[in-house]
Amino acid sequence: MFLEPTILASAARTATVASQPINVEGCKTANIYLKSAAGTGTTPTLDVTIQDSPDGTNWYTVDTAFTQVTNAASTQVKRLTNFGKFLRVNCVIAGTSPSFTFQVDGNFKS
Repeated sequence: MFLEPTILASAARTATVASQPINVEGCKTANIYLKSAAGTGTTPTLDVTIQDSPDGTNWYTVDTAFTQVTNAASTQVKRLTNFGKFLRVNCVIAGTSPSFTFQVDGNFKS
């Protein structure tokens, strides 16, 4: 099995958002990619965490997070080898009038 979903499509965002759950049952490894332009606004911050779930209802933060994005563009990747049946990303945007254009993609292998 090999999946390459777009977890969050590229868009300008000004508020906290979580992606839709992705069923990755049967996958053993994952690479999650964050591509972000620099933030705008006063002291903008973007914190992206990866969450997993055994049932798609109860979510737990995976023990790895992307480095916080502020006023510089960022391209990052996180590799996972131990996760539940479902994955999603949770993106917290903060600051005064913050805006970030970013996307999150993944590839998953059995």
